[in-house]
Amino acid sequence: MLQTYLGVVENGAVVFLKPPKLTNGTRVIIVPQNTSEKEWLTVPQAAKRFQVAATLIRQWMKSGKVRVAPHDLKLANASDVEDAVEQHELLGLSMQVIKREE
Repeated sequence: MLQTYLGVVENGAVVFLKPPKLTNGTRVIIVPQNTSEKEWLTVPQAAKRFQVAATLIRQWMKSGKVRVAPHDLKLANASDVEDAVEQHELLGLSMQVIKREE
């Protein structure tokens, strides 16, 4: 059975907010929590982080593909930008395959 526990890394070790009840020898998988859903970036910051043109990010913001912060219309949601970049790359790869098949 899969159970989830929340913790933070302190000095290289995972410290749990509430100690889990694990027996010796229990195997665990540690997965960092994705916080980009709540992260807002300026267009230049997003362009640099995701290595994509700022104009493309602005187009995605105008089209609604990338959410804009309600408190500042110049900020883009990091998670949405990441998803849009992945979709853009997949489209580019698909187009290359189509060109090769022609």
